[in-house]
Amino acid sequence: MADGVGDGETAAEAARWATLSVRRWFQHRLARDEPSGPVRFVGELLGEVDRDVAKRASGAAGFRVSLAVALVPTGVRPGGEVAAVVGRIGATTGWVVRPSGPEPVFPARSTDPMPQGGAQQVRPVAVRDGEVLAVTSCGLAGRAQPEQALPYLSSAWAVPPSPLRFLETVAVRREDRVADRAAAVAWVGHFEPR
Repeated sequence: MADGVGDGETAAEAARWATLSVRRWFQHRLARDEPSGPVRFVGELLGEVDRDVAKRASGAAGFRVSLAVALVPTGVRPGGEVAAVVGRIGATTGWVVRPSGPEPVFPARSTDPMPQGGAQQVRPVAVRDGEVLAVTSCGLAGRAQPEQALPYLSSAWAVPPSPLRFLETVAVRREDRVADRAAAVAWVGHFEPR
């Protein structure tokens, strides 16, 4: 999930470029079929995308982007868990929505955005059957201030919603932000309808 930093077309272009760079990198790696552990895989991906964004930016003012990626295994036994990996550069963040409430994947302090931003952060995280892994922009559910959106999103995402309902949840209004709301969400395992 890419989030252009700032307003305007340059920020949007930076987010599009980072997303395309992730896609190209995945296609290249899958074609080579080189095994590596998931934490290393995500770290290599973030480093390559950062370099690619830096080449594309070539001094363009405002060409900055935060990026978060998650590798989530798709098979989980009833009552089991999967070992997901979440990585980021910048202010995007990750949450595991557990029955007890949302838990952050990363510490509150974010890194600088790309290109060639701060240190990448990569974390393995256990996601149990029936839990949700969400990667969000800071405008939707950031860590910079107390968050009113997280309890709402945790409740709304407790079971997989319809596509329209999901879009409604991402469009939640916040008094401090009118834009910058994006999420990539994985519902892991088996869910009972409400």
